[in-house]
Amino acid sequence: MNCPFCKSKMEEKQGTMKDDNVRYSFYKCISCKEELLDMPQMQSLAKKYKSFRRANRVSVSKWGNSLAVRIPKSVAQELHLKAGKELLLMKEEDGIKLLL
Repeated sequence: MNCPFCKSKMEEKQGTMKDDNVRYSFYKCISCKEELLDMPQMQSLAKKYKSFRRANRVSVSKWGNSLAVRIPKSVAQELHLKAGKELLLMKEEDGIKLLL
């Protein structure tokens, strides 16, 4: 891809939104340093932000020597979670994931 401003070559780079810690890819001109996203990159970024709208804000609490996160009632009901149910916790690059 060539820069629409100076016509130099553009390289694909990776970035992170500072406020939200969302990773995304973009193109950066090697000459004028202009940055832009193509449509697939924009759609990928929009998809990540749409998932934030479905997220629930929770807080971390102390539980003995461990930490705990409360699962909102609406989420527990939707997933048919009950006290005592075992889940699998996976550490991922950008956070944690709980699997049923």
